[in-house]
Amino acid sequence: MLMKIDRIDFDFYEKNCGNFFGFNIFVSKNYLETFAGLKNIKIYSISSENGIEAFFPVNEKKTPLGKFFLTPQFTQFFNIILKSNPKDEKEKFFRYRDVISTYSNFLRKNFVYLSLPLHHDFDDVRFFKWNRLKAIPFYTYLVESFKEKENSKGEDFKIVNDSKKLFESYKESYKGKLPIGEKDFIFIVDSLKEKGILKIFSNSKANVAVLYDDFNKVSYLYIITGKDTYFLIEQIFKEGHFKGYTVDLMGANTERIAKYKSKFKGELKLYFKLEKKYAIF
Repeated sequence: MLMKIDRIDFDFYEKNCGNFFGFNIFVSKNYLETFAGLKNIKIYSISSENGIEAFFPVNEKKTPLGKFFLTPQFTQFFNIILKSNPKDEKEKFFRYRDVISTYSNFLRKNFVYLSLPLHHDFDDVRFFKWNRLKAIPFYTYLVESFKEKENSKGEDFKIVNDSKKLFESYKESYKGKLPIGEKDFIFIVDSLKEKGILKIFSNSKANVAVLYDDFNKVSYLYIITGKDTYFLIEQIFKEGHFKGYTVDLMGANTERIAKYKSKFKGELKLYFKLEKKYAIF
């Protein structure tokens, strides 16, 4: 099936992306618009004679070596979303073949380097591999929210929504150069707070920013800083601040982090990151 790719604006995207397979907060208009204030974020559609088949975001960075496709800081998923996910295997095969082939060819043609994580709904990555993209396995934990408990409130537990305090704690957790500056960090956090999709929780030792995906009923441990963070996260569970949603712990890909996050007794979930690298990388 013949496909074409068009650049679209945020408003058109928001009006037409509802109920697309793979949709999540990280590819929502609210989230992408925040990062568009700092990054070169663009949105494209893939269409056939039957109408729009898919949308996908791009974060483009020009370098002396060519254009890079980079996933924005703190972003768990940055994937294509599809009009539907057919249950019939034959229909799914041909739909995926045409759409993913168009998407993959666009990526390979326009970027010398790319690294983008797919939402874990994409459990079949054969079509990306067949189009000469690497699909690297990654892991996260999904945890069901605890039931609210009486008299569970910690003495210094509070919702602070102080982005500067969060940054200071974030800075202390790094040894060496920070991956993001204070101005950009605060801009992102404040923008997401203003959109009503992020809250910051704090006690005397730790800070946790939670990102809410109301569409999919998932809460993300977006930024975690400080010491003894387990106890603060447990308190957020107990106080019901994850809204009863499934909680994505956002990564379990090193032994140390996996050991720590396994304490929450969640379900280990596989997802994939697409990569393309030239030999110089």
